[in-house]
Amino acid sequence: PDGIKVKSGLKYKTTDDHNPSHLYDPHADSGEVPIHIANHYTALVESLKQGDLIRSAFEASWAAHYIGDGLTPAHHFPLEDKIAEAAAKANGDVRKYVASARKNWAIWGAKGHMSTHMNFELGIAFALLVFPIRPEFDDLELAHAMQVGAVEYFKSEAREVASLDLYERFYQEGWNNDLAGMIKNQLAPQTARTIGVIWLMALLEAGKQIVVSESHAAAA
Repeated sequence: PDGIKVKSGLKYKTTDDHNPSHLYDPHADSGEVPIHIANHYTALVESLKQGDLIRSAFEASWAAHYIGDGLTPAHHFPLEDKIAEAAAKANGDVRKYVASARKNWAIWGAKGHMSTHMNFELGIAFALLVFPIRPEFDDLELAHAMQVGAVEYFKSEAREVASLDLYERFYQEGWNNDLAGMIKNQLAPQTARTIGVIWLMALLEAGKQIVVSESHAAAA
């Protein structure tokens, strides 16, 4: 899905339906992400009811992408607005070469909006490659999610992640063992669990049974 951003030339602020925003502010409850989660979740339930496994896989993967983005601290930062703001400030300089340099530095320079965003996400990607994700599921978590609904469950998880101030700490401190440990032990498992729970919700809403292995059932 992020390939759309690359092909569009990193035009982050757009009303193009084919280039949706992947940002969400959990505290203000603003951003498109919950809308996209709701749409893909509804489509996932319907495709599961119809037994269309190809469409189900498509909707499940896109829902997971938006859930993952919505729980990533870098996506809680108003990146689109900041990039537009930097461009507007730079364009105020009549000297075109100066305006271009100022804009590029604000976006791509040290502590630039885009460079910081990408460095944070690359750090998470590296951590996920090195350390296995070990989410834990339980019936109470699933029952709670079923009660509040997929979107509200996602929002509550996003608010919990946002309260950690991981992106703000990264901007000030850079990567360190403490931040890496929180990504490994908290953020990654929480994100995987949230995606898994919402997938299970879709299965149940579609009238499907959750099948577990005999060994898992015996252990339970």
